[in-house]
Amino acid sequence: MKKYLTVLLLLMISITTNAQHRPFQFGFKFSGNIGWLGTDVEHYSNEGVKPGFSWGFVADFFLMENYSVTTGFDMVFLNGKMSYPYKKPNEFSFSEEEITNTFKTRYIQIPVVLTMKTNEINGLRYYGQIGAAIGFLIKAKEEGIFKDETIKNNSSEMFRLLRGSFIFGAGVEIPISGSTYVRTGLQFNNGFTNVLKGNNTIYPDTKNEARNHFLELSASIIF
Repeated sequence: MKKYLTVLLLLMISITTNAQHRPFQFGFKFSGNIGWLGTDVEHYSNEGVKPGFSWGFVADFFLMENYSVTTGFDMVFLNGKMSYPYKKPNEFSFSEEEITNTFKTRYIQIPVVLTMKTNEINGLRYYGQIGAAIGFLIKAKEEGIFKDETIKNNSSEMFRLLRGSFIFGAGVEIPISGSTYVRTGLQFNNGFTNVLKGNNTIYPDTKNEARNHFLELSASIIF
């Protein structure tokens, strides 16, 4: 009997605790980003940042009132620019020179992030985030400058299907009405997997290698 009373008491405590805040919330997200390609391979170099954007669906599953697991999906338009040695076949020979390529990629990204919030401070809540994400390549295209000639390819064979990344972020939540609020903040998406495949056309023993990163400013409305 005592065992059943203990279980019932624990169940009532659990229900009471969950009633103090919603166990989950959903919303929509839009963000702008700047992306770049990092590499440690000789003869390969980053050529600056390129703008992009993303949109998606957000889901918060609360562990406790101020701690939640944030997931969902993002459609990420991620761009970057890189130069590397390139051999272009001509009609009777090969042309060898450095090519500067702008890569435009599109990923479906699934993040799993721990979101940690403060209590309300002057009506606002501040948060930090840490986690990881996996991205699935949907589309890639490239536009390169080679000996003053523009080379375009709408279906890049250089990119791998999967992209892994670590996520670090911080921001503020602004209440609107009831449980609805706007979450806005800055997030660094640090790619840790090589997103390129194949070998260099001039140096066949050198593998194509780069990791694409981006910094985004996002705004989400959570219901």
